Amino acid sequence: MNSRSEMIVGSALLAFAFLCHSIVLLVVEPAMGFREFSDFFDLEKVIPALSSRAWYVGNIMHVAIGFGLLLLASGIHSASIPRAVLTASFGFAAAPLFVVIGMSGFVGDQLVGLLVDNAERDAALLGLIGARTMMLYAAVAVFGGMILAISAPSDFMPRWLRLLGLPAGIAALIFAIVPTPIPLILFIWSAALLFCLWRET
Repeated sequence: MNSRSEMIVGSALLAFAFLCHSIVLLVVEPAMGFREFSDFFDLEKVIPALSSRAWYVGNIMHVAIGFGLLLLASGIHSASIPRAVLTASFGFAAAPLFVVIGMSGFVGDQLVGLLVDNAERDAALLGLIGARTMMLYAAVAVFGGMILAISAPSDFMPRWLRLLGLPAGIAALIFAIVPTPIPLILFIWSAALLFCLWRET
């Protein structure tokens, strides 16, 4: 697989995974009672959701984002584009974070079944939720750094995609401070990148 093929497959994985996350975040989770940030720490809502299909798919999509980033970063690193090493480094750093986030989601469902004592179970789940939240903020911020690096002026991508990448990268970078529907923003960027890469093949 050459560098452009890696970037196409990687961006396709990212676009699909972020589309799934957007549907879950904006449609499915509100119907499940998750409308505010604090709802994700409400164990009366979280425990039933752990075994839901929506969260199961979400965990898989986090892993898919990790592998998509690995492919995209590998393709960028092998390509002769400006700031290839810097851009790829951000991707290689964010990828394992997304994989760990996805895999840790399956641990939560197992904890509910393994821990009989409710106090221990609740403490373990809250700790897991807190750790996953911090990792998610870190992963999205590093991904934002990758988007900003690749969106700097160069001949690698058209001007309109660079302009799209600036607000997308900034939104990802400050997501922990300024909450936004980040899966939708990253879906739009990933889909636009896929379109450009595919058109140039």
